[in-house]
Amino acid sequence: MIENKGYCVDILNQIHAVIYALARIEDKILQKHFEGCVAEAVRGGSANDKRKKLEEILRLIHQFRKV
Repeated sequence: MIENKGYCVDILNQIHAVIYALARIEDKILQKHFEGCVAEAVRGGSANDKRKKLEEILRLIHQFRKV
């Protein structure tokens, strides 16, 4: 669209659509991670496994806030 000198508003709308789609995918992956890996570690893992998973989640939240 940029190479074809598309209308700026149309380009911005397409960019927003891609960002929204990626955010939805990110949400689904994070949800699966919570339901699978994190839940498993909390239910039956060692204290060290639980600590590592919680630290991992906190790092992700911190990382996502930077965006």
